[in-house]
Amino acid sequence: MRRNNLRSPPLRGREILLLAGGILLTALCWGSCASPGARASGSRDTAAREARLGTGQVALDRDGEGYRLFVEGKPFYVRGVGLGPGTGYPEGMSEELKKAVDLAARSGANAIRTWSWESAPELLDYCAQKGMMVCVGLWIAHERHGFNYNDPRAVLAQRESFRPVVERLKDHPALLMWGVGNEVETEARNMRVWDAVNDVSRMIHEIDGNHPTMYVTADYFEAVALDIRRRAGDVDVIGVNSYANLPNCLAAWEESGETRPLLVTEWGPSGWWEGPVTPWGAPVEPVSGVRLEQYRDNYQALSAFPGRVLGSFAFYWGEKQERTHTWFSLLLRPGVLTEASDALAYSWTGSWPENRAPHIKAITLDGKAPEAGVRLRPGQTAEIRLDLSDREGDPLATAWVLRRETTASSIGGDAELAPPEVSLAPTASGPDRLVFEAPRESGAYRLFAQAEDGRGKAATANFPFLVE
Repeated sequence: MRRNNLRSPPLRGREILLLAGGILLTALCWGSCASPGARASGSRDTAAREARLGTGQVALDRDGEGYRLFVEGKPFYVRGVGLGPGTGYPEGMSEELKKAVDLAARSGANAIRTWSWESAPELLDYCAQKGMMVCVGLWIAHERHGFNYNDPRAVLAQRESFRPVVERLKDHPALLMWGVGNEVETEARNMRVWDAVNDVSRMIHEIDGNHPTMYVTADYFEAVALDIRRRAGDVDVIGVNSYANLPNCLAAWEESGETRPLLVTEWGPSGWWEGPVTPWGAPVEPVSGVRLEQYRDNYQALSAFPGRVLGSFAFYWGEKQERTHTWFSLLLRPGVLTEASDALAYSWTGSWPENRAPHIKAITLDGKAPEAGVRLRPGQTAEIRLDLSDREGDPLATAWVLRRETTASSIGGDAELAPPEVSLAPTASGPDRLVFEAPRESGAYRLFAQAEDGRGKAATANFPFLVE
């Protein structure tokens, strides 16, 4: 994630292809920038990594031609979610965050991933009570955020800042592994960042012989995989963030020369960079019923690689603004579960929840789909409709909210502010329809619908339109 307060998440999938001036140019030097010294140290790192197999409280070990993860001698397949204080939650170990952990555990999750360590002591304590494990993130600074990997003092200070954290937390019974960085390759030009990642991993292993280390990368790019193999050989597990491209991504890693086990560290619906946009550039978010199918299908895809994929952390168990506040949000404020969270519960346990979330199959504005690029005149009357249902027949209440379209252009999951809410002028409304007057001011807008069943479940959809 990103360095707001949860830390900076990822650049994902097709988004990387848009950065021709950044990551793709960097890729030209990947695979040719590793020095002979780096390759030699890589051989030593590989030997040390192999020697660690089968050892520790949390251990990686061979399983035929693949790997398995063990916690205190018992096989452990990761059924996890990503969350953390500061993104969708107050700072610290808040009651809201505790409720989120409770809901994840009840849904069948057994692990949580964070992107940084600041609230890890309290989170580890609480997760231990719930029988859950935690992958504690150590945020490695990104070059694109201004960090200079040619400054040896800064690099050393960063590494040493993690030493007391590892020493403090290494014996915690809820610690699963250490996440050393997240997509530091994003727009990176200085490949010494890989040396920094590897040095942090080595430092951890000097202190903590009981837990694996993991580095997280965006999707699959051959040059990146090659550089990780050459320069980050001490890392035990490769974490992979991928969304619509997940099946292809995992197939590419399977065919690569990288043999270490994988964890899918972020996955979910098709991202805003992967789907259709309106003629004025507003991304079209899949309705929650479609996102349910995407989470379910992607879980089946990652489960198709036994012995290679150790499990996964779905993104994001909380409410996170990223182009919209609902796109990746499995859990809405205040602790309302979504259709996609039902898909996770089914994937983890084999059974659907007793109470299913409401279901939105489609959304239209004056009979048109969002991809049509609907334009309204100022003050024009329009009707928005939902194809809405509820399996249990619960009475549904829908909240309709109008906002300006986001102007955010951030990448890699960096922090975004929600656009301002705009006064809505409805003339008729119900759970599945809203008749309203378009704003008097020209511009791009997005109308949000959140249908709740009164029992802690919701379905969501939104519709971008232009007033001119």
